[in-house]
Amino acid sequence: MPSEWLTKVHYAAAQCSDNLILDLLEQIPPEKSLLINFLSDLAENFQFEKIMELINAVKN
Repeated sequence: MPSEWLTKVHYAAAQCSDNLILDLLEQIPPEKSLLINFLSDLAENFQFEKIMELINAVKN
């Protein structure tokens, strides 16, 4: 996913906004369903710190 999208997801996680994260996940292509499911599960279980860690790992 583009850097801008990663930044938006990181910001949403920092704001503890599961709804915004779920909205952003709709932009992931359907063939990446495992990624969608994994990130959805994290967001729905309020694992925002984990989402931010993953985003940071991908961006670095």
